[in-house]
Amino acid sequence: MKNNVVELKSLSQINFPTDLMTFQEIESKYKIKYATLYKYTKLLKQIPVYTKGGLRVSEKDIIMWLSDGYQPSKKD
Repeated sequence: MKNNVVELKSLSQINFPTDLMTFQEIESKYKIKYATLYKYTKLLKQIPVYTKGGLRVSEKDIIMWLSDGYQPSKKD
């Protein structure tokens, strides 16, 4: 018989990046609007988002995303 038990990891077992920043911190440091960050993290899923203590992104991921040539659309 097959065992169908799923082992869940606790938050302490998950490896989160050490450079997590809130959307507000990214907005003030990189001048990227909250709505733009939300769009590219949650809707388009181009930037990984972490929900540890609210919505947070890795600063390294933001720098990589910007270096890949992010161009704001007219709606941003």
